[in-house]
Amino acid sequence: MLFNSYFFLLLFLPVVFFIFHGLVSFGRVNIVLVWLTAASFFFYSYWNPPFVLLLSFSVTANFFLARLMSTKISCARIILILGVVMNLSLIVYFKYANFIIGSFSSIMNRSWINRDIFLPLGISFFTFQQIAFLVEIYRKEITEPKFLHYALFVSFFPQLIAGPIVRYTEIVPSFLDPGFLKKNYGNMVIGIFLFSIGLAKKVIIADTLSPWVSGVFDGKSELSCLAAWSGVLAYTFQIYFDFSGYSDMAMGLGKLFNINIPVNFRSPYKAISITEFWRRWHITLSSFLKDYLYIPMGGNRNGVFGQYRNLLVTMTLGGLWHGASWTFVFWGAYHGILLLVHKMIIKATAFLNWKIRVPKPLSWLFTFFSVIVGWVFFRSDSIAHAFSILSAMAIPECSVNIGAISTWHFPYLFLCLLVCLFAPSGVEMAKITAEGLWEKGTAKTIFAACLFIISVSLIGSKPTEFLYFQF
Repeated sequence: MLFNSYFFLLLFLPVVFFIFHGLVSFGRVNIVLVWLTAASFFFYSYWNPPFVLLLSFSVTANFFLARLMSTKISCARIILILGVVMNLSLIVYFKYANFIIGSFSSIMNRSWINRDIFLPLGISFFTFQQIAFLVEIYRKEITEPKFLHYALFVSFFPQLIAGPIVRYTEIVPSFLDPGFLKKNYGNMVIGIFLFSIGLAKKVIIADTLSPWVSGVFDGKSELSCLAAWSGVLAYTFQIYFDFSGYSDMAMGLGKLFNINIPVNFRSPYKAISITEFWRRWHITLSSFLKDYLYIPMGGNRNGVFGQYRNLLVTMTLGGLWHGASWTFVFWGAYHGILLLVHKMIIKATAFLNWKIRVPKPLSWLFTFFSVIVGWVFFRSDSIAHAFSILSAMAIPECSVNIGAISTWHFPYLFLCLLVCLFAPSGVEMAKITAEGLWEKGTAKTIFAACLFIISVSLIGSKPTEFLYFQF
């Protein structure tokens, strides 16, 4: 079920919302939690009903292991290892089995025909959430979890399919807050506002760019320089507004049910360094990789070489997390190298006591260009395909048929860039609305309502999936 589908907008969400607020009046938190959990499992089963059994097994097994850790303290470490192995095994089978066996077969010079293994939606997200939960139980950061709280924490439909990767301690406090069982009209306004902004980003901007992207990355004809740049920039903004839109919609939906979903996206194209970019892009994934991979490997505690090695491994595995392809591995390693170079420059500058200050516009331009190059590998079918597109971008032709691209492509892309750099994010706009500026947010609420109406009218009979659904 897609957030941008008529079934979700006109039936599922209204039914879940009104029954939720009807149950709230009874003041029984468990009844409300049961309703949201049941709705979330139905939401997940809508694509492929049998896979709700996988989600049910994952939730039940991980909760059982967590309780076992709490009671069998002497065996807690062994139980944690078993839990992590179990969760990773599910991902390896469903997401990476063909990739691993196919790669090994290529090395051994043997043929391999990929098996038809259906990838369960959101498996990377809800599996990582549960690994973090088990670790927090082991560290005694969580004590006496309740199954109903846990089931909803994992399955809550706004963040189930494409994140953010939330933690138990970020979501469950909302269930225990007295405000959870109150009709908070402020939350409703902010929720509708954020959802409308996110829907507009997805439908009006990201989906408009999709054909341009496909024409370059999925086409077989030779590319001109301008055509290559058009498609690559289109993807640069498509994935930005698609992911940003989903993040806003997820937070907005959470607000409708008095649940605070953490910020996962903070205007990353405003970054003036690659390190800052990763503090703004997919924030919860970066946090997870840092806390549960980079630091356990040693972080920066084992000298400069150890720090760089750990950083490169973390980013490479972070790339692999996105999908079973060498292009994702390359993309992760590429960003790891960029981060290493940035850290080396900082260390060298400090060691030599240089007072050089690179102008911010130049730093931004280098960062943005580096990110663009990375997106070419992220979207391409193969590393060779990515290099062919980069080659086309690097070789300007003496003459080109602009009409083959469309005269308004680049003005539209430039407008997208201006929005990324100067427009406030959905969260920033929602804060302004919440603080009561602009006549208690009336003007911006009307603006959001207009965007919602336009977006709904543009959805059509076949709404497109969010890009992060495939991860």
